[in-house]
Amino acid sequence: MIADRSGFSKVKRVVVKVGTSQLTDDKNMVVPERVKRIAAQLAELHKNGTEVLLVTSGAVGLGLGIIGASEYPKTLSERQALAAMGQSRLMHMYEVSFAKFGLRIGQVILTAQDIHTRERYINVRNTFLKLLEYKAIPIVNENDTVSVEEIKFGDNDTLSANVALCADADLLIILTDTDGLFDKNPKLHKDAKRIASVRKIDASLEALATGTDKVTAIGGMTTKLHAARIAAQAGIGMVIACGYDDNIIPDVLAGKDKGTYFVPSARGLSLKKRWFAHTRKKKGAIVIDDGCRDALVKKGRSILPVGVRDVKGSFEKGDSITVLDLSGSVIGVGLSNYSAKEATQYAGQKFKDEIIHRDNFVRSYNES
Repeated sequence: MIADRSGFSKVKRVVVKVGTSQLTDDKNMVVPERVKRIAAQLAELHKNGTEVLLVTSGAVGLGLGIIGASEYPKTLSERQALAAMGQSRLMHMYEVSFAKFGLRIGQVILTAQDIHTRERYINVRNTFLKLLEYKAIPIVNENDTVSVEEIKFGDNDTLSANVALCADADLLIILTDTDGLFDKNPKLHKDAKRIASVRKIDASLEALATGTDKVTAIGGMTTKLHAARIAAQAGIGMVIACGYDDNIIPDVLAGKDKGTYFVPSARGLSLKKRWFAHTRKKKGAIVIDDGCRDALVKKGRSILPVGVRDVKGSFEKGDSITVLDLSGSVIGVGLSNYSAKEATQYAGQKFKDEIIHRDNFVRSYNES
């Protein structure tokens, strides 16, 4: 766990996420110099012994540029077709740009389904590690050509956080069109001040987040805070910084005061807990009473059927489920030892077999 920027010099593996706006112009056409600038910075890190994984947006945006359109596609079939057109061009640009520095790349295209199951999650992790062993730069993006809502990450900020968890990175850097998180919207307020570091993402901080005004982007600062929450709970620090700065990535790793640093939890999470708490899709939920909540949160006990007051959704034994208190607040996520039908049947009864064992439970970020 890296407590402050002075520890960035110890980073051995970093994930960098590049947004569409860092690669394309106002007409959604790629700007070669921007791609070269990203490649040059990552090549410098690689030369200095830092392992690098790149998560990139841009395929749909490039597809828009190819057909001469500027409006983000509204239908799934449009997005899939544009992604198919833009994907090959995107990877060609990266291949050419990194080749100038003597570096090879490896493309990894994912859907959320690829990491929902434990076996596939481990396979993706092994692919990342082998590419790094081969001294290649893994370039990751979502498979927009085939993705549907049920298997989408939703945005590349969330994807980058999951890549950081899967690859066991030391740091996640998300490049955007601002210098970090501000106390006001810097596009509307000239006196807005950058927040240098964040130790807790609470409601007041979330209120500062705004959506994006870019037609080719999804999310904005809201999705970046979500990514920061995922990374921080797993013990991985995250920086939001401006991607238009020619030397931003080496500067961040040099510990310079640029962007906003989200300080990670000192506890962190094991690979297994990262998977079922953040990567895997949640199938349902249980509601526990106050006594069970106190035993779980304050004493680190398991969740027994006697403390369960309600069961929501449909799930099977071994599924990831959300744990709620009586007010509806999320306490955490765990692996269920019962199906929803069994949990409903035994709820409130004194059985010794736990519904969720304490070793298979992760408290929510706000509970940590």
